[in-house]
Amino acid sequence: MIKPWKLLSSKTLIKNKWLNLIEEKLETESGGDIYPFYKFETGSWGMVIAKTNENQFVLVKQYRRGTDEICLEFPAGSIETNEDFADGLKRELLEETGYSSEKSIILLGHFPVNPSNQTGEVVIYFWDKVILTQEPNLDPTEEIEVVLMSEAEVQESFKSMVIKHPIHHLAWYRYLEMQNKFNFTKIF
Repeated sequence: MIKPWKLLSSKTLIKNKWLNLIEEKLETESGGDIYPFYKFETGSWGMVIAKTNENQFVLVKQYRRGTDEICLEFPAGSIETNEDFADGLKRELLEETGYSSEKSIILLGHFPVNPSNQTGEVVIYFWDKVILTQEPNLDPTEEIEVVLMSEAEVQESFKSMVIKHPIHHLAWYRYLEMQNKFNFTKIF
């Protein structure tokens, strides 16, 4: 039977508001030493697939330093400490795009970002019937362009890899499954 690794030692290398980088020495059940192992303790973040009354999806374009590219994505952001995920995603969508809705926001799932060495998770929601209620209220470090797309345009953006982030792909498939347009059980 597989068992969790035994923690022999742990040292924090970096600690800030974005992440804690922990260097660990571990031992497997069979006696194998794993050193160094680097664990990233990160906060959770969320993403919202938002659809307007006109059946347009609200996406954003923004620069992503990791890939050094302007990326097309669903609106997403960090959840504040002690903030409810749904409320946090409503806030993020309003701040980044100016869109909100009176409809209930629907949870599509909680997923570990990278369970091999990262502690954070992403929480994905769908919010229907969003309308533009204000101008975006961006942080000084945010430069975001709001993009409205039809379902066919979003689907093509995934197929052609214009939208590259794998978690955004997961979110889209969860949305399609909710709409009975895709069934994971037929694949797995």
